[in-house]
Amino acid sequence: GYLYFRLFNHAFMYHPYHWTPIGFFKDIENWSIEDIKEFHSIYYQPKNAILLVSGDIESKEVFELSKQHFEKIKNTKTIPKIHTKEPKQDGVKRIYLHKNSD
Repeated sequence: GYLYFRLFNHAFMYHPYHWTPIGFFKDIENWSIEDIKEFHSIYYQPKNAILLVSGDIESKEVFELSKQHFEKIKNTKTIPKIHTKEPKQDGVKRIYLHKNSD
């Protein structure tokens, strides 16, 4: 929860770990439908997807069914490269948290 978010928010400045997976409330409440559609068209496409199949399966059948169901879905946009290189941390970082407990 809160401690995890604060730790990653301070440990990473550029890497996606800096942000929570679902976003910040202030950002989310300001999104328009167009913003959401644009995000979806960029990130929800075959080249950014993973299909996981487990259990007692026949791999040939899985590949055939995958091709049958997913081959027609086309990639729509270029996915932006993620900046993951962090600046050198050459000193101590401290985070002080003051929060009421139950």
